[in-house]
Amino acid sequence: MAQYFVKRTGPVTLQVMTEEELAARPRGTKQPVPVGKRAGMISTRWFGALNTMFTSIPRTTAAQAYRAYLGFDIAKMQGLDPVPHEPKDYDAKGVGASACAVCHATLDPLTYPFTRYNGISGGYSYNEDRLNDYVRVDGARVAEAPAAGVILGQQVADLREWTQVAANSDPFAIKVTSDYWKLLVGREPDLNDQTEFTQLWRGLKSVTTYNYRVEKMLHDLVLTNAYGRP
Repeated sequence: MAQYFVKRTGPVTLQVMTEEELAARPRGTKQPVPVGKRAGMISTRWFGALNTMFTSIPRTTAAQAYRAYLGFDIAKMQGLDPVPHEPKDYDAKGVGASACAVCHATLDPLTYPFTRYNGISGGYSYNEDRLNDYVRVDGARVAEAPAAGVILGQQVADLREWTQVAANSDPFAIKVTSDYWKLLVGREPDLNDQTEFTQLWRGLKSVTTYNYRVEKMLHDLVLTNAYGRP
């Protein structure tokens, strides 16, 4: 959800950058997305360049965010939550075919909030009228694609709401905890680990336990039987 950026000022010191500093950076490193439209890492130049590139309906971008932050790989049929009357195939890519619609009924509504964020074209910025630039390539209907979408069964108006729903969800807490579990324990949690693992990810969401502070969670992770109590 971050709307700010940080810079390293020492070996272990981080500091929030001012908007004036961001604007003064070279073109290749500054952040041109307006503050009110920023949505953490998934609205950065890096994320857009790598995933959106030149795409009007950036399904790869949404799929990567869904996989990286919530742990659902749509290519593996994970996290499917079809939205009625979707996909609408605004860019005429044939995603409404029966073999494709199974996944795209979930993926396309996930993608719509990303459609106003430029990738390589457009300078990685936010542009409310961005889809008008793709009419010649993808047809007139592409400009009709909405900025509102659906994630985890909830309707969202834009990418800021998309990330808010994602960040407040159980899958997000599970994915964050799982990433650090695999890093420290060296494997994914198995059936014997579920009691400890569940306690950790629920604690990550709890205001009175870790309150989304990963460092606090790690102190207890290294005390689990899975890690090997000292």
